[in-house]
Amino acid sequence: MKAPKRFGQFLAFALLSCVCSCAWAQQTPCSLPVNVVVPDLSSLSPQLAEEAVSVWTEETSRRTSDGFFLAGAVGLLPLWTVQRGLPADAFTARDKSHLIPIRSVTVDRGPRRILFVADNGKDTTAAARRMEAAVILHVLTEARSADSFGLLTARGPHIALRLGSQHSLIEEAAEKLSAPAAGRARSEAVLDSLLEATRWLEPPKPGDSIILLAMRLEGRHKVAASSVRKALETGHVRLFGFQFGPITVADLQEGGPFAYSISNGMGSLSTRTGGLATGENTVVYTGPYRYKLTDETLTQLRHAAEGVYDLIVEYYLVQPSFVDPHLTISLSPAFEKRLPPAVLIYPRDLQPCPKPAVPGQNASTRPS
Repeated sequence: MKAPKRFGQFLAFALLSCVCSCAWAQQTPCSLPVNVVVPDLSSLSPQLAEEAVSVWTEETSRRTSDGFFLAGAVGLLPLWTVQRGLPADAFTARDKSHLIPIRSVTVDRGPRRILFVADNGKDTTAAARRMEAAVILHVLTEARSADSFGLLTARGPHIALRLGSQHSLIEEAAEKLSAPAAGRARSEAVLDSLLEATRWLEPPKPGDSIILLAMRLEGRHKVAASSVRKALETGHVRLFGFQFGPITVADLQEGGPFAYSISNGMGSLSTRTGGLATGENTVVYTGPYRYKLTDETLTQLRHAAEGVYDLIVEYYLVQPSFVDPHLTISLSPAFEKRLPPAVLIYPRDLQPCPKPAVPGQNASTRPS
């Protein structure tokens, strides 16, 4: 069986958001939402499955200086899937050199608040507009009754539907997005609208997420990317991105060995803040961008949208005995052997959570 083409050819896997402060009173301090993602080999022949696992293993073993995984150009791997049903002993935690005890592992399927932020600029291509609408409509089709949604546009005519808006209103707005923008444009760029969206999620609740749909994150904006990153981090908001435009040479000014190591790019911002970014970005373009949208591409896009929604609505809540900036979560050796090569998605911008008190120490001398 021949492997179908994937939407994009790019998966930037990263991290689900950390819950380490008392701002999330419903969750235990020091708990981290963690997803486990594995290649979906169900549609492949044994030979293609073996090749796909080899490519997946090679790509996801690469790390940037930011410490997050990249999965790029996995041509033989049409889909990925979320691994469910793992027991507590499937996970291990460690700092730079020592194992850290894990107090508990539970599953969080609580209600979610999800904001769509969609690029509505005049240079958003017709294909990108159709893909934005497809993601929004498919997620709403899959939505649970407990989840609430909102929609905010960047650039172009302004659309602002607050959290809890009726699905029919969001669907109507999504249909309008699929057509060329008409009406007075707003000045807010993608980053500016992203910062505004974080304010809609105050005060924070567990599992708060933004699904960003844009040609690209870079460009003219009023706010600094660092301010957006800080707002996402302090609000414990996970960012999931769909980028429909190319990475260009101009975007590589801060680049490393991969285009997606750009510190202010959508992939980096998503993975730092607790999400995943996907897009049509394996090639660096120097000329005009042209993208032919097909029914097959839309089908793969809907699969990606469904996968993102799965990541948002359910995750393992792992509680190490403490959290520091060097914490890593992984599968135990026994489960690494049982599963296909897995990527664990959890945050890298970790807020410290103190180690437990040592008998005889007072609070002023407690290690941090």
